[in-house]
Amino acid sequence: MGDVAADKARMPLPVRLLALLVRAMNALAAIAGIVMTVLVFSGAVMRYFLGSPLKFSDELVGLLFLSLSFLAIPLGLLQRSHISVDLVSRKLRGVWARVAEISASLIFIAFATVFVSQAYEFASFSRMIDSRSELGSLVLWPWMGLMAAAFFIALLVALIQLWDCLRRMAGRTSWLEPEEREISP
Repeated sequence: MGDVAADKARMPLPVRLLALLVRAMNALAAIAGIVMTVLVFSGAVMRYFLGSPLKFSDELVGLLFLSLSFLAIPLGLLQRSHISVDLVSRKLRGVWARVAEISASLIFIAFATVFVSQAYEFASFSRMIDSRSELGSLVLWPWMGLMAAAFFIALLVALIQLWDCLRRMAGRTSWLEPEEREISP
């Protein structure tokens, strides 16, 4: 138990704050999932028992699903529990495993950088034209902005993981908790 406390003490404050933010985002994703479930259930009840469906519920459920998905991405990345094809990488050891880890991080960082930029521009344009959903007239730009913000946090996680991998290659101790470094099969 003392080793965990020592590891937490060694972890820089920005890394601890980012891990805390990622966990808070995951809690918000869970809340979005609960609200989504309640809306689907209440929409079905309204449609089949009262004959009057909630007009905006399908659109809001879709936006909540988008929120749930994007809010959960940073935690999956932080814990390395995302879907991956590891036929080759799980067989690698030592420096080759680190090279594969660095390569994967760089690919994700490149993708996330482009995605954040494009999603931000899309959200800004949507705000400028006051884009709304078709049936419920729900304002769309905050949901689009959430995509950009969540992926920006995922980008920060990937940068920290890349830096942590480079530190480990140099023989230094990891900043990340073991379960946040990698999940063993």
